[in-house]
Amino acid sequence: MKEFLSRLSPLERRFVVGVFVVFVIVINVLFIWPRFKEWDAALARLAKFRRTLATYKAEIDQMPGYERKVKTLEGGSAPVPPEDQGIEFVRNINAQAAQSGFSVVFGRMTEGTNQIFLEKTQPITLVAKESQLINFLYSLGAGNSLIRARSLRLGPDPPHQKLSASITLVASYQKKTAARSSATNTATAKTATPTKK
Repeated sequence: MKEFLSRLSPLERRFVVGVFVVFVIVINVLFIWPRFKEWDAALARLAKFRRTLATYKAEIDQMPGYERKVKTLEGGSAPVPPEDQGIEFVRNINAQAAQSGFSVVFGRMTEGTNQIFLEKTQPITLVAKESQLINFLYSLGAGNSLIRARSLRLGPDPPHQKLSASITLVASYQKKTAARSSATNTATAKTATPTKK
C-alpha cells in the first residue's frame, strides 16, 4: 500500500484519501448509524434476559429445599400396594361412615395421575344428620389421611329430617417408584463392574 501511495503525486494522494473517507462515511450512514436506534432495545433485552437468568438461578438454588419437601410428601403416607389401593380407599370410607353412624352408596371409582401421586376418585351418596356428616368429613381428613372431598352437594331428604349428600372423594397414593430406582441401580452396577478379558 505504501509503494502505491509513494508513486502518486500529493494531489492524487489527497484524492485517494478523500475517496476512502467518503466511502467510510457512506458505509457508516447506510449500515451503522441506523443501528444506533436498536442499541437501546438491545440493552433493554439484555437487561430482561439477565433478570430472567437471575430468577432461574434463584429457583435452582432452592432445589434442595424443594427436594426435601417432595421427600417429606412422598414419605408422609403409609405405602399401600397398587392392587390394594382401591380396596383400602373403600374400606376407609366405610369405616368412617360406620363410626359416624350411617351407610353410603358407592358410585364408579376412577383414576387419575400427576408426577408424584396416583389419584383415585370415588363418588358416594348418603343420608345422614348434620352432625354425622360433619364428623364423617372431619375424620376422613384427620391424621395422615390423603383422602379429601373434591365436591359436595347437599339437600334435604324427602321427609326433611336429614341431609342427602352427594360427595366426590379423592384419595392420593404414592406412585410406584421402585422400578425407576432399581433401573438406576442396575445401570450404575453395569458401569461400575469392570470387564474381564
